[in-house]
Amino acid sequence: MKKSCEFLILVLLFNFLQGCTADRSKRHYKTTYKNGDHLFVEVFTIFGSGAFGGDRLSEYLTDSISFRKYVGTFDDNAEAISYKMVIDSIYIEKYSLPGRNTNLVSEKQTYNINSLKKENRFE
Repeated sequence: MKKSCEFLILVLLFNFLQGCTADRSKRHYKTTYKNGDHLFVEVFTIFGSGAFGGDRLSEYLTDSISFRKYVGTFDDNAEAISYKMVIDSIYIEKYSLPGRNTNLVSEKQTYNINSLKKENRFE
């Protein structure tokens, strides 16, 4: 009985600590990849699950000079974020990966690159 109680406390503590992560944290840099002409996506690890599942990642769109825009946070085991450039706008979709759910798009965002540069805002 004592071991099951200890295990339950450990599981609750683990879940509590996982819930205390900040989705916009840039504390653990993971990678940067190019996305179009002079645009980049910076990826940060919010929570690394290791052998227990996918990592929780956040992504920022940037030109490295005039803006950095928070795009979203996702579990890389079940979700992904896609980017599509059309002239001077970028279309961003967050969706479930095939086989995980039904490949549904859960969020859509559109940004005008020129407007982001004029705002000169770094999130």
